[in-house]
Amino acid sequence: MLSPGEAIDTIARGHREVHALLAGISLEELDEPATIGGGEWSAKDLVGHITTWEEIALATVEEWRAGEDPAILQTFAADGTDELNADEVARKSGTPLEEQLARFDDVHRELLEVLRSLAGAEWAAPARDDRDPARTIASLLGGVLGTDERPFDHISAHLRDLRAFSAPRAPG
Repeated sequence: MLSPGEAIDTIARGHREVHALLAGISLEELDEPATIGGGEWSAKDLVGHITTWEEIALATVEEWRAGEDPAILQTFAADGTDELNADEVARKSGTPLEEQLARFDDVHRELLEVLRSLAGAEWAAPARDDRDPARTIASLLGGVLGTDERPFDHISAHLRDLRAFSAPRAPG
């Protein structure tokens, strides 16, 4: 498992890369439907999707610190991430692009602060996962924000699509 600092660096690097790939692209193009992810999402939808998982990570820490079982465990147990993703993209589709981009940054900043606060004993504490009692909160968050193979690196799963979208639109 990554250390808190490594996790923060991984998440921050991905966030910066998204910004770099979107830089200089018009708001109209970022909001253009069916341009990302095999033609299903807009760049705005992808930003909302990434924000959703960072929001889920924040909720997970909040629930865990309150002594509750993190709700995302039920979604994982039911193999419901595709449904969650579709519901959240649809829910956020009416959000103005500028608001979506601001939320992307605000949630990201908050997440980094929360991850910094988890350093130490909390990082290695049990996540309250009945299916995997040895799972730590760090491991759970690594899965929420990434995959088992790439903890805290969810963004990398979308970079190929984002690069393909941005390359013909980038200035220069």
